[in-house]
Amino acid sequence: MQEWWNNTNPCPPNATLTGTPGKDVRCIKSDGTQHGRQTVWFNNGQIAQELNFQEGKRHGRNITWNEDGKKATEVHYAAGELHGAMIVCGEPTRIHRDERKGDRIIGWYEDGQKAEEIIFKDGKPEHTSFCRRLSLTHYQHGKEQGPATLWLTGLVGAGKTAIAYTLEQHLFDLGAAVLVLDGENLRLGVNRELGFTDSERAEHLRRAAEIARLANDSGLLVICAFASPSAASRQLAAEIIGSDRFLEIHAKASLEWCEQHDTSGLYARARKGLLDDLPGIGITYEPPVNPALTIDTPGTTPDAATTQILDLLRDRGIFPLRESKPV
Repeated sequence: MQEWWNNTNPCPPNATLTGTPGKDVRCIKSDGTQHGRQTVWFNNGQIAQELNFQEGKRHGRNITWNEDGKKATEVHYAAGELHGAMIVCGEPTRIHRDERKGDRIIGWYEDGQKAEEIIFKDGKPEHTSFCRRLSLTHYQHGKEQGPATLWLTGLVGAGKTAIAYTLEQHLFDLGAAVLVLDGENLRLGVNRELGFTDSERAEHLRRAAEIARLANDSGLLVICAFASPSAASRQLAAEIIGSDRFLEIHAKASLEWCEQHDTSGLYARARKGLLDDLPGIGITYEPPVNPALTIDTPGTTPDAATTQILDLLRDRGIFPLRESKPV
């Protein structure tokens, strides 16, 4: 087996072949550094990885395959640094950035999708490939929509939830794939252990933003209905989701109007000192400075608000999807 391996893929003259063909074979210099090609196989005999090293650092073309023999990733390195083109699941793309976190290196696409993660153990790379089986183009094929998150913010009782579910129904009727993330519903499950302190509110919104980003990566339109009183927390959500996909919508209503029309009893409790974290009373609500849309909810029905949002989606070319054309 070693003679066969040397005939088909010889190590550089100053490196020696080590390992077991069919499992893991690499070229090692006398000082112990990798130099040349390393090949790793799956248990079924299919090649899993073909990595190239120069003086102990990744260099040149590095390829991984799935167990069915289909190429998963191809990454080009130069002296250990990510460099040049990347091919994932047969689609040419380009690595946007790489980041080192302790025992791992993570590569990201421009749209924020994780591309590749290399985990090291005892100084040796243990490779985990994050492969987008279907690209966003595939998800959009046959759908007349682009990915976006509509983030409805406003005081409690301003009408965010009513607008969110009315919009969901209209979009569904028009053939859109849509997901609603409602603050109250998330607290019944995903965020059930979180309270209403500043740090817990921030974590509540961070998780929601991460879910929205994953749904957007799959081509869905996402509607988020959260009071999200802090401008900083909304900014963090925009950074997680991506500013090009994040549309901030202000459900604008005065504190007085929300109190007068309150059916939950929250404002009455807050006024009696039984609730100290209600936006507008116990904590400050920071209205958006430059939202994509402001809806005056006291004078606007949920259906009329939905029409305004659908106009916004149409103007932005999100729904129906307007393909960009070269100038």
